[in-house]
Amino acid sequence: MVSEKSIYTYNNGRAWITEKDKELLKLIWLHKSVTVSQVRFFLLKAYGMKKSAVYKKLQKWNELKITKTQVYSGRKKVQLRCVQMNKNGIDILVNEGVIHNSTYPLVELPNPKTADHFFLTREIVIRTYLEFYKKGGRFTSIPPLETPYYDSKVKKAYKEQGKNLLKIPTLVEPDWILYSDSSILNIESDTGHERANTIIDKVKRYVEYNAQNLEHKDHHILIAPIDSADDDILCYVEDRPKERKKRVSQIKEYIIRASAHIIPNLHFHVVTSSRAGKVAYNILTGKTKEHSYVLNESIGALETNKHLNVSMVKRLPEEFYTGNVLNSYFADGHFDMKREGEKVKTFLIKVMDEGCVKSLDQLAYLNWLLEKDRYKSHVNGILAIYQTEEERLHDNLGDLWELNHVYFSSLERLQRNSIDGSTFYQQTSKFKRKKVLLYEG
Repeated sequence: MVSEKSIYTYNNGRAWITEKDKELLKLIWLHKSVTVSQVRFFLLKAYGMKKSAVYKKLQKWNELKITKTQVYSGRKKVQLRCVQMNKNGIDILVNEGVIHNSTYPLVELPNPKTADHFFLTREIVIRTYLEFYKKGGRFTSIPPLETPYYDSKVKKAYKEQGKNLLKIPTLVEPDWILYSDSSILNIESDTGHERANTIIDKVKRYVEYNAQNLEHKDHHILIAPIDSADDDILCYVEDRPKERKKRVSQIKEYIIRASAHIIPNLHFHVVTSSRAGKVAYNILTGKTKEHSYVLNESIGALETNKHLNVSMVKRLPEEFYTGNVLNSYFADGHFDMKREGEKVKTFLIKVMDEGCVKSLDQLAYLNWLLEKDRYKSHVNGILAIYQTEEERLHDNLGDLWELNHVYFSSLERLQRNSIDGSTFYQQTSKFKRKKVLLYEG
């Protein structure tokens, strides 16, 4: 059994390797190169390690040839550095049973033009790891080169013709792949330089690959435009804007333009990089499938809130939709809201997932049906409910959809048995919302 702390002796010193050290070495080994700032971020968020202690550790590890630090870009005043494994670090991981062979294909350091994309991908994976570290659960992280996405017909033809299988053209190559028992998550990092046609083409290739149904699992694609929400840990070559609402909105539009959002077992999500870890966690743990739970808990919260004082009466979907509306576009719930002394109000409830293009498209369609008076029965509005307030606050719905008949809240908010918990938010302009009440007084 491996001890909690191992001592390794080298010609120029000794290293004490703890479980925390093994986690960091494994992270560096898996990603081949990570920035010094990402190492600092990981150790701070996971273990509360101070900046000075991080630098001291890296300096010692470099001296002992456990890791090596290299410059990947020089800016006006600061050289940007990254950390890679060195021979003794690989030996430690093998000896500790973390990896099973010392094969370690080094990757070339990216040039300044591609460095931001390269390290952004690693930032997203690190953020995902930290979410699992805090909340529990497991996922597998693999570089895409280890599991290429091929066209199965082309692969079959190569085998039949005796061609070199290593030269099969890749159908689509994610920037990184994460998977769990629940789902496969493909990471796409976006630095803002790719044009619409390039993004749409890649989206279509995901659709083509998914149609083969090779893994028999839902495929999720998380596209994450880079932002600068954490100035202390993000060291990118270019200065990045903090506000990326327009870019998120554009990418969602491209996905819808490619009709990729309508594929049942293919799901596209677009959030900024600072939110990517949280959204990835929800996808990989199956929280994005908990719509029935969120719906039922929301109904209970609405009925028990003393400031609303309402009862909810369930109605059937067929009372609202004509035959040309697909089931996949139905709301999650349909209810009459009754309050003593007030008129009965009818609301549809749509459970929302942050960043999910399907959720947005379905919500926009429900709003459009109301706008065009296409429901068979009268509807007063649509309640859009997220699991948490954080998700509601950060979900960027973009500037292309006017959702005038939608009232936004979250299960977390509804469960506050207070006036605040009884208020909703309604869109007043493309990026602004105001507080509203479903019943005045």
